[in-house]
Amino acid sequence: MGEKLRNLHKARKKQELTQEELAMRLGISRLKYLEIENGYSEPKISLAFKISNLFGETVEYLFKGEGGERIG
Repeated sequence: MGEKLRNLHKARKKQELTQEELAMRLGISRLKYLEIENGYSEPKISLAFKISNLFGETVEYLFKGEGGERIG
């Protein structure tokens, strides 16, 4: 771990959300979100699906990196 999740970062930037704004929408601290986006912490599966639904992307695309598939 420790490798930045580029697709997660791209999805957040595409929505023009700051880490703080996204963390608030998810009901977690900015620090927790920062740890997830930077690959230092893995989200619980329920949070991963919440993030996936928010961005309209698959969990695999957001959290597995380049090998994941996009929805639509």
